[in-house]
Amino acid sequence: MQFVLRALAINNNPTIHSLILVHILRDLGLPWQICKFFYNLTCSRSVYFNVGGVIQGPFETLKGVPQGCCTSPVAYNIYTHKLPNHIDPDCQYLCFADDVALFVSSPDLNFCTTVLQNSLITIASYFDSLGLSIAPEKTQLITFSRKQTDTSEVTLTFGDTIIHSIPQVKLLGVTFDSKLSWTPHYQSLIQKGTRYTNLIRSLCGTWWGGNPQSLIQTLREKLGVTQRRALRSCLGLRRSTPNRIVYAESCELPVSLRPKKLAMQFVLRALAINNNPTIHSLESLLTLLRNRNILNLLELLILRAYARLKKHRSKIHSSDVLPCYTYSLESQSLLSKIIISKGQKIKSSPNPPRKFSLLFRDLLTSSIAFYANGSKSSEGSYVGIGIYCPDLDLNLRYRIFSYALLPRPKP
Repeated sequence: MQFVLRALAINNNPTIHSLILVHILRDLGLPWQICKFFYNLTCSRSVYFNVGGVIQGPFETLKGVPQGCCTSPVAYNIYTHKLPNHIDPDCQYLCFADDVALFVSSPDLNFCTTVLQNSLITIASYFDSLGLSIAPEKTQLITFSRKQTDTSEVTLTFGDTIIHSIPQVKLLGVTFDSKLSWTPHYQSLIQKGTRYTNLIRSLCGTWWGGNPQSLIQTLREKLGVTQRRALRSCLGLRRSTPNRIVYAESCELPVSLRPKKLAMQFVLRALAINNNPTIHSLESLLTLLRNRNILNLLELLILRAYARLKKHRSKIHSSDVLPCYTYSLESQSLLSKIIISKGQKIKSSPNPPRKFSLLFRDLLTSSIAFYANGSKSSEGSYVGIGIYCPDLDLNLRYRIFSYALLPRPKP
């Protein structure tokens, strides 16, 4: 029997103070230029407000981070980087932006309550020192237990507010219930999918109905029967159309396969980064399950995906940083030069194909042309890639793994 309590503490309008942030950056050893950049970013900014359709301002603000700025999450994470030091060692935590989730696992319910209460008090004191505050009215508490035990009396105290245990909470779009049956989450998805289906039926019932591919975009992540009913409406198929034809015509994955695909993608991204803590956790859990011969838990999609991809780990490129950060910014931000005048000449020409050929021939005289193509072998054992450049007398041929993806290779 195991009790787990989760307290979801949401900061109320988190505001970063510029001077405190600069002192934290200096203590971390960052150069003064970076400290000055963040100071100018968060201090003495002009803001405008849209009130009833009327722009009011400018107003000067001396604290806070720009909303929507790519550096704001980084600044907030640095600002609160000492949060783990103020959490009880028996308590674990998860952070997403300014949301903090605390959870404790133990057979002793009183122990869980005490650990969470102590952590909540120390975190509130730490946030006060940073000029931040916790919104007690938004803080939720839930007890996970499969045992028939009344946990409605479990409470936490924050100031003058008493936080009661509730049967379900919604965290990052997922509804957790106290029995972990996932029934409330599935019910919400089915209800949401039914609303979309009714909308699609009304759109497809008119002569000006929307494009089928645009309508299919509204169906993603729906469930079972709801998904197939909506796909039939999008494509104008009869209710008796077999399911396999519905999926083939719509090019959509069944609901049963989509979670497997997402699990494989998640594990693959984790394997691409060296020393990823997610991989260490999955490996430890997989070893534990095998040692205890609890193989039925391998039905967990994330573990099954890791078990399948683990044997291909040597073939998966991994590095300390994401691949996009291993190259210079200039190499990834090529600005294409578009010559509009030539396009106008082709459009106004009595023979557009011939005009295009002449202009393209002139372009080749001052450029170096590379031709590339790729395809899988007939037996599917490998993928072939060819690169040809007549100006440099270059002719390259490569073979890569058969599971490589080549979406429409063109010369």
